Amino acid sequence: MKVLKEIDFKVYSIFFDNTKIINKNALKKKGVNKIYQHMVFKLLEKVDLDVNLKNEIYFDKFLPKSLEKQFILKIEKFLDNNHSKVYCVKSEKFIGIQFVDLISWSSFQYLEKNNENFLKIVENKYTLFEYKK
Repeated sequence: MKVLKEIDFKVYSIFFDNTKIINKNALKKKGVNKIYQHMVFKLLEKVDLDVNLKNEIYFDKFLPKSLEKQFILKIEKFLDNNHSKVYCVKSEKFIGIQFVDLISWSSFQYLEKNNENFLKIVENKYTLFEYKK
């Protein structure tokens, strides 16, 4: 089995510090799904994707089915190329999403518990951004 440091991958995470929000009611009105989608686009602006390659981007299913297709189309339009494909998948059926969940949990440990031990496993392959409204 390969060690993670030997595998070619990049990990990008974005976090939102909701303790800095003054008007929490406005945040509730906007809705979690809209905020999450907006954060996805902010993260995609920072990710170094080679637009000449066929990129496959996977998201854990988080949106209602009625909004999922619209979300996928927005991302594909945002990427502005015909090479990329976007998928929403169930995490229990896709190991890549399970890996992302592990990184997400590791980010939580770092941000909330000041524990960077888990992120050290992917150091030099990991970039963390703060979402600023």
